Amino acid sequence: MKKLNFSIAGSAVALPRRIVRSGEIDLRIGTRQGHVATTFGIRQRYWADAEETSSAMAAKAATHALQDAGWTADSVDVIVGACGVMEQPIPATAPLVQRRLGLGGSGIAAYDVNATCLSFLLALDHVLAGFALGRWQRALIFLKRAGTIILFTTIVLWALASFPRAAPGESQVEASIAGRIGDAIHTVVRPIGFN
Repeated sequence: MKKLNFSIAGSAVALPRRIVRSGEIDLRIGTRQGHVATTFGIRQRYWADAEETSSAMAAKAATHALQDAGWTADSVDVIVGACGVMEQPIPATAPLVQRRLGLGGSGIAAYDVNATCLSFLLALDHVLAGFALGRWQRALIFLKRAGTIILFTTIVLWALASFPRAAPGESQVEASIAGRIGDAIHTVVRPIGFN
């Protein structure tokens, strides 16, 4: 199996302008001051206004990420949106970002991967497959609101399901660490009716 090397050339974050402190959230939901902060550990949140749509925020972050990478927008081969919640059904969010980046008629592929918490990992998997097949050399992936714990957990789950790589003719699921854990758990849950 050919080894695939890749790197993340640039990254950026775009946050809505409005910061909402936990005290304001307490007032909105009718709880005592400090409840949200002490119960949930939330000190503040960012709330988007009507102009701060998914595509607007993604295009803003993408512009900064492209600058961080030293790339121009037209140097990417594919734009993949990894959003658990799309801005609108048709067109998907990635073509909207493509337009905002001035690439609307460029022919650069732009599509979304909508798989809730796993969207980023599936988008990364699609991009890496495109790299391996020689379809693309540069990709722009954007995601909307990936909580740190969710993002970390999905990366760990992806790694557990992806490594070690299966030998030719062997199932990747069975060869992976996750598959081995599943086999071990299966012997415990089989007697209680789970299969």
